Amino acid sequence: MPDSKYRGLSDQQISAIKRDEKMMELLRDPKLFLGIRNGYFNLYFQGASTGKCSILDTGGLKIKTHCKYLGTGGNGYQTISQGDFPSRLDKILSSIQNHQKSGKGWEEKNVQQALLMANNRNADSVWYCVDMEYTQQRQSSDEPCYGRFDIVALSRIPDAKGQHQVALIELKVDSGSYNSKLPKEIQRQIEDGTFSIDRCEVGLGSGIIGHLADFYRFERAGHFSQLREEICQILSTKHKLGFSVPCAGIRPDKIATQPFFYFLTLCTNISSCKATMCRYLGADGYTRLATYNAKRVLGSTFLDRENYRFLFAPQKFYEASPVNILEDSCVEELCYRTET
Repeated sequence: MPDSKYRGLSDQQISAIKRDEKMMELLRDPKLFLGIRNGYFNLYFQGASTGKCSILDTGGLKIKTHCKYLGTGGNGYQTISQGDFPSRLDKILSSIQNHQKSGKGWEEKNVQQALLMANNRNADSVWYCVDMEYTQQRQSSDEPCYGRFDIVALSRIPDAKGQHQVALIELKVDSGSYNSKLPKEIQRQIEDGTFSIDRCEVGLGSGIIGHLADFYRFERAGHFSQLREEICQILSTKHKLGFSVPCAGIRPDKIATQPFFYFLTLCTNISSCKATMCRYLGADGYTRLATYNAKRVLGSTFLDRENYRFLFAPQKFYEASPVNILEDSCVEELCYRTET
């Protein structure tokens, strides 16, 4: 059974991958992002996984790709041989594009990878995006999962204390997905004053409240300590595969013990997104607040946390060059404590 506290590839697995020249070419493809997992890796294209690539005991690779990208029908996964995967990749990429055009909810995934890769091409960016589609590893599926982050980034240069900062980024495209659709039982508890985030173990949706709650519970449960180790393992694995990555030899003790949680919205209209965000936060000075806003549901202290940041940028600013994901001159921060 894989170690639930490990996120990387063994030296034996790395050697097996490096012996396959065609696979190494794919790993270097600028359209694809290499996501290091627990004993396997994913290759992402426009935010979708082209395949889960596992290393067999024989040294070969086994790739599992969703049937919808292979045109074979069904909802499961199909195993592709190591030799067939490179030749079928163009078909998989085309199918992903067609699937995203016909479906909903893919815009953020597409933008997420484009932004990440544009940032990493800029060696002068303050941040290096280590991972995307990060999911907290658990001992079993029964264990709550509060660690789901669109992008995990590490500061390239340490601060005055010699610590590298970590940014856990939730990406939104405009304000349409700010709303958290709270379960009816949670709404009832809020109305009668019995709700407490410290006693709540259920998910609170994928909107602002849900993410704030999950960030809080992820940090409170001490999971960030494991993530610090995983960041080191991912960077080490990519370095051993021959990729040029910053901080390749970094140790967990050189990473700050508290992360920053960023909500980054790419906006058609920044002023409108800011105002909508304030209504969902329950910020002072705003009328027409959301019925279930963060201040009401989670408490006013959530709005005072210094490591929670709300950023806004023009849509497709990542198409400019160079890109500095959280520090770009076009990125605006919401000063909701005083903004009216």
